Amino acid sequence: DLDVSAGDLPPSVSTTVYRVVQEALTNVVRHSDAGRARVEVSRDGRGLVTRVTDDGRPASTAVHGSGRGLVGLRERLALFGGTLDTSTSDEGWSVEARIPLGEGAG
Repeated sequence: DLDVSAGDLPPSVSTTVYRVVQEALTNVVRHSDAGRARVEVSRDGRGLVTRVTDDGRPASTAVHGSGRGLVGLRERLALFGGTLDTSTSDEGWSVEARIPLGEGAG
């Protein structure tokens, strides 16, 4: 599922949002048994929120990769003063990126 209501964004922010979604969906495919994922990109009072959630549990078999995807996203978001939070629950996995946007951004 996709819900985007962010309006126009600077190209550097758009690229960062793209990378967040790309990495989060890659992790859903590689590391979970999810049957559904949801991507939400919206503005709130403090800036831009990108949230990717799924309905799966972590995969029971290890899938090898570089293991640096989320670390790289945190570093990319830090360039904008942003943050990345990840969590799991009974409903699945969640990745949430926040990027502060100044007046007139976009």
